[in-house]
Amino acid sequence: LILARAESDVSAEIDTFSDGAAFGALVGTVASLVETAEPMGKTAQVAAVVLDYGEEDVTSPPEQVIAGLRRIIAELRDTCHRFGMAEPAIILRADGAERLDEQWAMSAFPPDRRVCVPGPRYALEADRCGRLTHDGVRRQAALDALAVETIAAGARWTCPIPVLAEFGSDPGTINVVFEASEPLVIDPNDPFSAGPNAGFDVVGDTGPKEIKTVSIKGNDPKTVQLTLTDSNPVGPLYLSYAHNRPGAVRDGWEGALAPDADPLHRWALPARLAVH
Repeated sequence: LILARAESDVSAEIDTFSDGAAFGALVGTVASLVETAEPMGKTAQVAAVVLDYGEEDVTSPPEQVIAGLRRIIAELRDTCHRFGMAEPAIILRADGAERLDEQWAMSAFPPDRRVCVPGPRYALEADRCGRLTHDGVRRQAALDALAVETIAAGARWTCPIPVLAEFGSDPGTINVVFEASEPLVIDPNDPFSAGPNAGFDVVGDTGPKEIKTVSIKGNDPKTVQLTLTDSNPVGPLYLSYAHNRPGAVRDGWEGALAPDADPLHRWALPARLAVH
């Protein structure tokens, strides 16, 4: 028996979401699943819960949204424990333009290995209104399923994510360190039209800084090195990757969607970092 449910409510703030109708209905669904499984001699298990919440809340500051998501995840775990279940995989889908920093924080510092963002939104085809196309939905579903299977097997599903930006030893260089499961790739085909900067931008107090080259650092396959046209930039700098635009960085993992479809990849998640 496989049960799939979607619950929603009209919560406009993260603090009311965990107390809203959707969460209450989810708890009731878990209880019903256990009651259904017992007479059949089956063991009930919630394999995964997708939290699709972000842009609905336009008032809460980032730290409040992050704390709210962590609280909901803890309550989901407690609910499963109460019914004697193992903890489910938690799939986060908060990739809207207004909540990228929160997505970064939940991905770079997840509550545990069972929490993940299977892939960034820029890697999924959407129409002019921002809705996923049929191909986008198929790819999102395939990545979700692969992430759940990986987590169920006891491993982590980790899309590459920038965690540190620092000035390099050579003038005008910035090293961007990623957390990644495999060596990084700057896709030469640039499938999302990220451009020659591969999705990176650098901004200072006086405006954007021109990026001359983007490459994988020779002695570190999980670091991307940027070279600026300005060899001696002045003032604080801030680096962003795929922030409200596409990127071209992924790791070496490849999965199959269909024989006639482009392969699946783990594309890097958006980030915005101060350069140290």
